[in-house]
Amino acid sequence: MNTDLLRVLLIFGVVLLIGAALVSSESVKEPPYQVVLPIVEANVAVMPFEDLTYSGRLGRDLRARVEAALARRPGITVFSRTSLDLILQEQKLGALGLIEPTTALEIGRLTGVNKIVTGSVLGAHVHAETGWAGLIAAVISTLLNTRVTASQLKATVTVQFQIIDAQTGRIETAETVSEEDYIVLEQQGSHDEASVAISRALDRLAETIASRVQGQYTEEIRYGLYKDVKRLDNGLEGIQPTTTFSRSDGQAVLLVFMKRVRPGSTFYVQWRGPDATVFDTPKQLVSEGAWVPFALPLLACSPGNWTVALFYNDRLIAVCNFVVY
Repeated sequence: MNTDLLRVLLIFGVVLLIGAALVSSESVKEPPYQVVLPIVEANVAVMPFEDLTYSGRLGRDLRARVEAALARRPGITVFSRTSLDLILQEQKLGALGLIEPTTALEIGRLTGVNKIVTGSVLGAHVHAETGWAGLIAAVISTLLNTRVTASQLKATVTVQFQIIDAQTGRIETAETVSEEDYIVLEQQGSHDEASVAISRALDRLAETIASRVQGQYTEEIRYGLYKDVKRLDNGLEGIQPTTTFSRSDGQAVLLVFMKRVRPGSTFYVQWRGPDATVFDTPKQLVSEGAWVPFALPLLACSPGNWTVALFYNDRLIAVCNFVVY
């Protein structure tokens, strides 16, 4: 193999290993299954976002994305944009950007919604910069004695938003958030590439806003079945997700992550075997952000179809089916 090429590959390998180590030390993979429980029924109206950028269209784009992100979330109903705009026009309500509490109350009365999302796109900036792509390109250029150039296009979009109780006019959340997106370029960036980067930043902002709404009005519990778990700095992570276990595996582990729960809540699980054998775990108090593993010893388990039922505040919220052989 060419010596220079080998050196380049080794450098790439080191970069990839460093990146993998950073990811593994910072992030915990959440269990795959999700239960979302409404605390209150959230009927949400998304107001037109004021656009203070050069574009004039980012406010419309963000509004559509926020509506779509909210509609995908269980426990949330989004009021029709067409009906809302008609009401705003007929009632001559100035509802662009941040709104007054009296306006929020009037919108709540006219639409029947109990939550309003409103805000402004404060800025959108795009510029090219040299990042990892440029650094690696410089190394390759030096090793191979050839010109290799690369940079990345960075888009930053900043939004101010509010979540308002439409029944009281009280502002429940007020934040200013920014999101970034990068595109690696081999040559000078084009208008299309800049638009793609801004669009992806808007998608992230919409998900952030929708998550804030969901976080206020719903609880969320995530869970999954694994052969084992490992402890990381900031939580637990399941090993070998599966719904098929051999008794020689030693145990089946249900890993539960209390992503958002009310203080003082209780949780327990019930294992049920093919011969109607039932094992209840002790009821325990749980708190937001807690990781709770439940292990079923398999050596003494009868082969066949098993279930594990999840109970939150004495309410059945989910059932997992699995096989033991």
